[in-house]
This record gives sequence, C-alpha cells and structure tokens, in this order.
Amino acid sequence: AVESHALECNFAMTEGETVVEATLMSHSIIACTSPSASVTQSTHVVVRDHGGQYAGQVEFAYHTTLSVLELTPLTGPTEGGTPVLISGHDIWKSSLLFCRFVLPYSTVSLEVVAQFVSDSRLACITPASPHGIVEVQVSANRLQWTEPLGYEYQAPIQLQSLFPEQVQQTGGRVITLTGSGFSARSRSEE
Repeated sequence: AVESHALECNFAMTEGETVVEATLMSHSIIACTSPSASVTQSTHVVVRDHGGQYAGQVEFAYHTTLSVLELTPLTGPTEGGTPVLISGHDIWKSSLLFCRFVLPYSTVSLEVVAQFVSDSRLACITPASPHGIVEVQVSANRLQWTEPLGYEYQAPIQLQSLFPEQVQQTGGRVITLTGSGFSARSRSEE
C-alpha cells in the first residue's frame, strides 16, 4: 500500500463532512479509514483528488454494534438443516447478514445467510458439520463478527446392544444400552 496524496475520501455525515486520506492499494482499489459517527445514519462517501475534482460517490451506512445473547436450540444433528433462532440487540436488516459456524480445533468456518426476523432476532439454518461444539457468530457486513455462542453438533444415536434383553413384568430393573452418539446435552432437554 502506498499513500496517495492525490486522493481523499469525504464522509458527509450529520455531524458535518469529514475528510480522510486515501491509501492507494492498486490501480483499481483505494482504502479509506471511516471516521466515527455519533448516531446510526446513512451517508455517502465522495472521492476527490486534492485539487477538489470530483471522482465518484458511493452509499455508506453507520450502524450500532450488533450483539447476540442467546441461541436456540443449543444442539442439532451433524447433517445440518436445523433452524436456529439467535436473540440479541441492534440487529438490522442487511444483504450481508450472515451466521458463521467456526469448527473446533480448526481455522475452518462455515458461513450461511441469516434471515432478519426483528431488531432483536435473526434465524440461520445450520450447515452440515462433524460432531462437536462449534462457535456461532453473526455479522451484518462479513467483516465484523459478534462474540461467539456455543452450538453442539450431535452424531446420530446408534444403538448396538442392550442388557438384559428381557425383564420380569414387574419392572424396576436397569437396562444398559450401548452404542454411539450419546451426549450429556440431548436435544430433548431444550
């Protein structure tokens, strides 16, 4: 990146216009650091050279910081497809509203489009994932992500055997089942 003394970005905000230097990234990309805003607002960014010549304008928006508090259900099957409702604050409708499922012990994450429900709720459909606990984060711009919430992918329960196979009709006998996919946090607890 090279400082470009030929270009600047003008942010026209309710507080007034703020001018910042542009950084030339390539012949087709410049970068400008957004100034802070005191309120949520839609605005535009005007690019000018230092001689004041207009070079273009694009729409831009400031929003409050999105936060998430709760996710339900807390578990679902490894094959995915579970609708998950996420509650929080300052959720806004955006074409870039996404949920990210960060796999444990990995740098891999799976992003899915989120559906805006209200300013305090959004919904996502879980993608398929190996069993285990993942971190779920939300973003309205795919750059800034919320603090994570936990979600557990559970392998399908498979029964292999039980003992004893018969008991007296009076009941009261413990039956032991063996298999795989058992979890301390079962789907029925939610």
